[in-house]
Amino acid sequence: MEKKELYTPKQKRSIETKNKIIAAGGELMLMKGYHNITTDDIAKYAGVSTGIIYHYFKNKKDILLCALEQHAFQITEESMSELINNPNIDKDAYLNYVFDYFIKYHEENWTIHEELEVLYHMDEDVAKILDKLWIETNKTLFNILKNMGLSSNNLHERITLSLNLIEDFCHTYMCDAYAYLDWEYMRKQTIDMIKHLLFEE
Repeated sequence: MEKKELYTPKQKRSIETKNKIIAAGGELMLMKGYHNITTDDIAKYAGVSTGIIYHYFKNKKDILLCALEQHAFQITEESMSELINNPNIDKDAYLNYVFDYFIKYHEENWTIHEELEVLYHMDEDVAKILDKLWIETNKTLFNILKNMGLSSNNLHERITLSLNLIEDFCHTYMCDAYAYLDWEYMRKQTIDMIKHLLFEE
């Protein structure tokens, strides 16, 4: 039996319907987690029939991949907007803004974040798109910092180290087992390391 070919929307209304499904799927996954919802749930939340879902998408994972691309772009834009709009911003103020942003993001989306960590190691398609998004984030920040006059010498590597420091801090912060740690001290030390990596050549 031949697989049904997915419909590629070209008209405005069809494009809007597909985007509505992606947005609904993304919101539900953020609220409840990937494994806790079904395509029926997404259809109901989007206000469409389940048949319409399969008109545009192969399965729930297909919606996840599309939602990841859109959502990741939004995260990159929001977290870097202060630096883009004000290249002379106080570096400590900016890095504290970034920390607040990502701590809040992890607190609000911890379930799906943990699921994506697992899916990254189990699903090749998810791994490919997460790697792609990570690389695009690195390239975007590279161009921003280069336009600010920073040397491009090992800049990709410095950015990668900095992003990993933020991510590791957030993961540790979210783990109850580490509640005994002095978070203000760790935050300050991490910010100092990132500031040195990115801005103090």
